[in-house]
Amino acid sequence: MLNLHPPFRRARPEDMDTLRALLGERSGPAPAEAVVAEENGRVVAALDGRPDGETWRVDAVAVLHERVGELGPRVLRLADALAAEDGLAAVVLDPASLDPELRALLEEEGFRPAPEGRGLMARPVVPQG
Repeated sequence: MLNLHPPFRRARPEDMDTLRALLGERSGPAPAEAVVAEENGRVVAALDGRPDGETWRVDAVAVLHERVGELGPRVLRLADALAAEDGLAAVVLDPASLDPELRALLEEEGFRPAPEGRGLMARPVVPQG
């Protein structure tokens, strides 16, 4: 299991209401593998995803607007680390439901239209370290 460092941690059952508020309809009934960023007792970012074939699919990602500049790239690197942990070489996501500022960050962070199309964006896993 990936060793997370503050402000990141695995979501806990008591985070579910906050996760649903932050991720909205993008979250499932209870994101089992979600990771959150917590600052001063407040969840400020969330990432939920899973292996999907040869890629790691981001099912939901959100960062509070005022924290996108700092935490946005870190959350995307966390998706890379989760993909690498599962032996996958790419991360894929659907940018349609993302906050506009987070969506703009995707190209800066190396995401490009996915080969399978359908409006998805992907990037090769960026080595960590």
